[in-house]
Amino acid sequence: MSAYLTEDEIAVYCTIIPNVTLADVTVASKLIDAYCGSFEVKEHTQQVRLKTKKNGCCSKLMGRLQHTPVAEILEVSTISQNIFGRSEEEDSPQSIYLEDYGYFTYIGNTPTNKLFGHIPCELKIKYTSGYTDYPEDLKIACALLAQNIVQYGGFLSWTSKKDIDYSITLADSSIFTKEIKILLDGIAKYV
Repeated sequence: MSAYLTEDEIAVYCTIIPNVTLADVTVASKLIDAYCGSFEVKEHTQQVRLKTKKNGCCSKLMGRLQHTPVAEILEVSTISQNIFGRSEEEDSPQSIYLEDYGYFTYIGNTPTNKLFGHIPCELKIKYTSGYTDYPEDLKIACALLAQNIVQYGGFLSWTSKKDIDYSITLADSSIFTKEIKILLDGIAKYV
Protein backbone atom coordinates (compact mmCIF):
# COMPACT_ATOMS: atom_id res chain seq x y z
CA MET A 1 0.00 0.00 0.00
CA SER A 2 1.36 3.39 -0.90
CA ALA A 3 0.58 6.74 0.63
CA TYR A 4 -2.11 8.97 -0.84
CA LEU A 5 0.31 11.92 -0.92
CA THR A 6 3.75 11.99 -2.50
CA GLU A 7 6.77 13.59 -0.87
CA ASP A 8 6.31 16.70 -3.05
CA GLU A 9 2.59 16.96 -2.23
CA ILE A 10 3.23 16.94 1.52
CA ALA A 11 4.61 20.50 1.28
CA VAL A 12 1.55 21.61 -0.71
CA TYR A 13 -1.20 19.97 1.40
CA CYS A 14 0.33 19.90 4.91
CA THR A 15 0.68 23.63 5.60
CA ILE A 16 -0.96 23.90 9.03
CA ILE A 17 1.36 21.67 11.09
CA PRO A 18 5.07 21.57 10.12
CA ASN A 19 7.33 18.47 10.03
CA VAL A 20 4.84 16.02 8.50
CA THR A 21 6.80 13.10 7.04
CA LEU A 22 5.99 10.44 4.47
CA ALA A 23 5.72 7.95 7.36
CA ASP A 24 2.94 10.08 8.92
CA VAL A 25 1.15 10.23 5.57
CA THR A 26 1.48 6.45 5.16
CA VAL A 27 -0.08 5.89 8.59
CA ALA A 28 -2.89 8.32 7.71
CA SER A 29 -3.43 6.47 4.42
CA LYS A 30 -3.73 3.14 6.26
CA LEU A 31 -6.27 4.64 8.67
CA ILE A 32 -8.27 5.98 5.71
CA ASP A 33 -8.21 2.50 4.15
CA ALA A 34 -9.52 1.05 7.43
CA TYR A 35 -12.31 3.63 7.50
CA CYS A 36 -13.64 3.36 3.96
CA GLY A 37 -11.64 0.84 1.92
CA SER A 38 -8.69 1.17 -0.40
CA PHE A 39 -8.62 3.65 -3.29
CA GLU A 40 -5.73 1.96 -5.08
CA VAL A 41 -6.25 0.34 -8.48
CA LYS A 42 -7.06 -3.38 -8.13
CA GLU A 43 -8.06 -6.07 -10.61
CA HIS A 44 -11.36 -7.96 -10.22
CA THR A 45 -13.24 -10.67 -12.10
CA GLN A 46 -16.99 -10.65 -11.61
CA GLN A 47 -19.90 -12.57 -13.09
CA VAL A 48 -22.87 -10.21 -13.54
CA ARG A 49 -26.47 -11.26 -14.20
CA LEU A 50 -27.94 -8.99 -16.87
CA LYS A 51 -31.32 -7.33 -16.43
CA THR A 52 -33.51 -6.23 -19.32
CA LYS A 53 -34.67 -2.62 -19.12
CA LYS A 54 -37.48 -1.75 -21.51
CA ASN A 55 -37.81 1.72 -22.93
CA GLY A 56 -40.87 1.87 -25.17
CA CYS A 57 -40.40 -0.61 -27.99
CA CYS A 58 -36.67 -1.00 -27.33
CA SER A 59 -34.93 -2.88 -24.54
CA LYS A 60 -31.37 -2.91 -23.30
CA LEU A 61 -29.30 -5.25 -21.16
CA MET A 62 -27.90 -3.69 -17.98
CA GLY A 63 -25.85 -4.73 -14.98
CA ARG A 64 -23.72 -3.36 -12.16
CA LEU A 65 -20.10 -3.93 -11.22
CA GLN A 66 -19.45 -4.27 -7.52
CA HIS A 67 -16.12 -2.42 -7.24
CA THR A 68 -16.10 1.25 -8.23
CA PRO A 69 -14.89 3.54 -9.65
CA VAL A 70 -14.19 1.35 -12.65
CA ALA A 71 -10.84 2.30 -14.14
CA GLU A 72 -10.78 -0.05 -17.15
CA ILE A 73 -12.61 -3.04 -18.63
CA LEU A 74 -9.99 -5.67 -19.50
CA GLU A 75 -11.97 -8.71 -20.73
CA VAL A 76 -15.62 -9.56 -21.36
CA SER A 77 -17.21 -12.98 -21.90
CA THR A 78 -20.90 -13.54 -22.56
CA ILE A 79 -22.68 -16.44 -20.92
CA SER A 80 -25.81 -17.53 -22.75
CA GLN A 81 -28.45 -20.16 -22.21
CA ASN A 82 -30.01 -21.80 -25.28
CA ILE A 83 -31.73 -25.08 -26.08
CA PHE A 84 -28.34 -26.84 -26.16
CA GLY A 85 -27.16 -25.61 -22.73
CA ARG A 86 -24.90 -22.85 -21.47
CA SER A 87 -22.18 -21.37 -23.62
CA GLU A 88 -19.47 -18.82 -22.98
CA GLU A 89 -18.00 -16.63 -25.71
CA GLU A 90 -15.43 -13.86 -25.61
CA ASP A 91 -16.58 -10.37 -26.46
CA SER A 92 -14.85 -7.02 -26.78
CA PRO A 93 -14.26 -4.76 -23.75
CA GLN A 94 -15.89 -2.03 -25.88
CA SER A 95 -19.18 -3.95 -25.59
CA ILE A 96 -19.59 -2.43 -22.11
CA TYR A 97 -20.84 1.15 -21.86
CA LEU A 98 -20.02 2.37 -18.34
CA GLU A 99 -22.34 4.68 -16.46
CA ASP A 100 -22.16 6.08 -12.90
CA TYR A 101 -21.70 4.02 -9.70
CA GLY A 102 -20.64 0.86 -11.55
CA TYR A 103 -23.78 0.54 -13.67
CA PHE A 104 -23.28 -0.43 -17.29
CA THR A 105 -25.18 -1.20 -20.47
CA TYR A 106 -24.17 -4.15 -22.60
CA ILE A 107 -23.98 -2.97 -26.21
CA GLY A 108 -22.42 -6.10 -27.69
CA ASN A 109 -23.86 -8.27 -30.42
CA THR A 110 -27.24 -9.76 -29.63
CA PRO A 111 -28.86 -12.14 -32.11
CA THR A 112 -31.84 -11.03 -34.16
CA ASN A 113 -33.14 -14.59 -34.47
CA LYS A 114 -34.68 -15.19 -31.03
CA LEU A 115 -35.55 -18.83 -31.76
CA PHE A 116 -32.05 -20.21 -32.34
CA GLY A 117 -29.94 -17.26 -31.26
CA HIS A 118 -29.05 -16.74 -27.65
CA ILE A 119 -29.16 -13.44 -25.81
CA PRO A 120 -26.56 -13.28 -23.03
CA CYS A 121 -28.00 -13.75 -19.55
CA GLU A 122 -24.72 -13.09 -17.74
CA LEU A 123 -21.37 -11.47 -18.41
CA LYS A 124 -18.02 -12.45 -16.96
CA ILE A 125 -16.06 -9.20 -16.71
CA LYS A 126 -12.42 -8.71 -15.78
CA TYR A 127 -11.78 -5.09 -14.83
CA THR A 128 -9.77 -2.73 -12.66
CA SER A 129 -11.24 -0.37 -10.13
CA GLY A 130 -9.79 2.45 -8.08
CA TYR A 131 -8.12 5.75 -8.79
CA THR A 132 -5.07 6.19 -10.98
CA ASP A 133 -4.99 9.83 -9.83
CA TYR A 134 -6.32 10.31 -6.32
CA PRO A 135 -9.17 12.83 -5.90
CA GLU A 136 -8.48 16.19 -4.32
CA ASP A 137 -10.75 15.48 -1.33
CA LEU A 138 -8.79 12.28 -0.57
CA LYS A 139 -5.49 14.16 -0.60
CA ILE A 140 -6.91 16.88 1.67
CA ALA A 141 -8.33 14.30 4.10
CA CYS A 142 -5.01 12.44 4.17
CA ALA A 143 -3.10 15.68 4.80
CA LEU A 144 -5.45 16.71 7.62
CA LEU A 145 -5.20 13.30 9.26
CA ALA A 146 -1.39 13.20 8.94
CA GLN A 147 -1.18 16.66 10.52
CA ASN A 148 -3.45 15.53 13.38
CA ILE A 149 -1.16 12.54 13.96
CA VAL A 150 1.88 14.85 14.17
CA GLN A 151 0.02 17.37 16.37
CA TYR A 152 -1.10 14.74 18.87
CA GLY A 153 2.33 13.16 18.97
CA GLY A 154 2.18 9.84 17.22
CA PHE A 155 0.16 6.72 17.58
CA LEU A 156 -2.32 7.65 20.33
CA SER A 157 -2.73 4.15 21.80
CA TRP A 158 -3.65 2.23 18.67
CA THR A 159 -5.11 -1.15 19.45
CA SER A 160 -6.23 -2.67 16.13
CA LYS A 161 -6.98 -2.16 12.39
CA LYS A 162 -8.23 -5.07 10.31
CA ASP A 163 -6.17 -5.88 7.26
CA ILE A 164 -4.88 -9.07 5.67
CA ASP A 165 -1.66 -9.04 7.69
CA TYR A 166 -2.39 -7.01 10.79
CA SER A 167 -5.00 -5.19 12.84
CA ILE A 168 -5.04 -1.57 14.20
CA THR A 169 -7.80 0.44 15.96
CA LEU A 170 -7.60 3.91 17.44
CA ALA A 171 -8.27 4.02 21.18
CA ASP A 172 -8.86 7.79 20.77
CA SER A 173 -10.62 8.67 17.54
CA SER A 174 -10.32 12.45 18.04
CA ILE A 175 -7.71 12.71 15.27
CA PHE A 176 -10.35 11.45 12.85
CA THR A 177 -12.42 14.63 12.89
CA LYS A 178 -15.92 15.15 11.52
CA GLU A 179 -14.51 17.21 8.62
CA ILE A 180 -12.19 14.37 7.57
CA LYS A 181 -15.07 11.88 7.73
CA ILE A 182 -17.26 14.15 5.58
CA LEU A 183 -14.53 14.39 2.92
CA LEU A 184 -14.02 10.62 2.93
CA ASP A 185 -17.73 9.77 2.93
CA GLY A 186 -18.14 11.84 -0.24
CA ILE A 187 -15.48 9.75 -1.99
CA ALA A 188 -16.30 6.39 -0.38
CA LYS A 189 -19.73 6.18 -2.02
CA TYR A 190 -17.87 5.37 -5.25
CA VAL A 191 -15.71 2.61 -3.73
